[in-house]
Amino acid sequence: MCQLTLLHGETRIVKALLGNLTLVNSTGNKDGHGIYFAPPIKKFYKTQLNGGDKVFEDKYWEMIEDSVGDLKEICLMSHVRSASQTQRIISVQNAHPHQVGNIMLMHNGTLEPDDDKLEIEGRIDSFWFTKRLSEICGRKFLKPELIAKTLEEFKGKYAFLIADLRQPKIIYVVRGRLADLGFTNYYDAGGNNICFAINTMKKNLPTQGLPMFWRSVTGEEIHVDEPKDLDTESIYIYDIPNATLVKTDQEITERSLYTKTPTKDSTQWDNRHGRNWNRGHLSGTTHISAATSDKAVFEVSQLALEMKLSFSELNYIYFLMFGHSILFVDADNLKLLQEFLEKLKKTSDGQGKGKKENLWRAIYCAYSLKTDAPVYLEIYEIADKARFPWFFNANSGLKKHVRSCIQKWNSDG
Repeated sequence: MCQLTLLHGETRIVKALLGNLTLVNSTGNKDGHGIYFAPPIKKFYKTQLNGGDKVFEDKYWEMIEDSVGDLKEICLMSHVRSASQTQRIISVQNAHPHQVGNIMLMHNGTLEPDDDKLEIEGRIDSFWFTKRLSEICGRKFLKPELIAKTLEEFKGKYAFLIADLRQPKIIYVVRGRLADLGFTNYYDAGGNNICFAINTMKKNLPTQGLPMFWRSVTGEEIHVDEPKDLDTESIYIYDIPNATLVKTDQEITERSLYTKTPTKDSTQWDNRHGRNWNRGHLSGTTHISAATSDKAVFEVSQLALEMKLSFSELNYIYFLMFGHSILFVDADNLKLLQEFLEKLKKTSDGQGKGKKENLWRAIYCAYSLKTDAPVYLEIYEIADKARFPWFFNANSGLKKHVRSCIQKWNSDG
């Protein structure tokens, strides 16, 4: 399924979360990636390439840096595409966001118009819907009732992030019945909200790895609220200046493409969510805070930097060892990773690129049952494009910054 992400908060944490969520959400999604930057930036970027590859490229992060500039706070929508079997055309124009007139839209799901005249050859359902929504809006500002009116002409699964360029201070968030959307808040050590996030996969929002590695590099804490679901068959308005998500009274009904349809989810949550609502935060349950784990994070960070490992390489080693992403690391596995990297470093010191490929072959054979598949070479091809930690890519003085943080930690005992 396609992945939708909305992020609003301090620029540093938004960039870090963009890297995390783009990486996590790109598993199997190789059909395009796009970002829309809300005002004052007012620009969008899209590519037919896999977001999971782009996140490791310095040019990608240079684009982010150039777009963000010196802004301390940003709001953006992100999309990673997984094309449906019936709409396999992979191209830049079919990547999200789609723009028609003043409507900027990202979509997860599969839609079919009741009127087949809306279908445009070479374009996908998300574009058809964007075009029809723009036509129904005409010269009017986008309103919940206009979204609902457009949905009456389509059947299928949907979740949307929609911006009306004439209303730069709001973003519409739409969830049907079958598509998932969850939200959470991120806080600093003082309980101050530093970011609000909406994501297709709720379980990816409290990634264990981000708080740990963020703390190791910056020395700062991050706490994450327990993610919650947005109500099904609902339209929300996200107010950017006030950082609030408000559920509207507009009713919508998702019409299934199939004969039998599930019953509507009866779970209800509070109607208003955002930075100024839910001020409490969790501690101790959403990140690893033990001193021994902190030390292991510093050691892993230093080893990755000294060995010139990109995050893709580090993550792949961890995946081969434990079967899941390092973003969901626990203290015990982190210690085992540290021990393995220490052994790997002893054999890799002074070796060139060719020897490094042999190391990858040995790693892959040691931890994979399918030793005949050349996956290690695929990972090696994108290695060294971006060095660890990935969320500081394109920043000058990376080595000096990380080393100074490690030295400070060492001096503090």
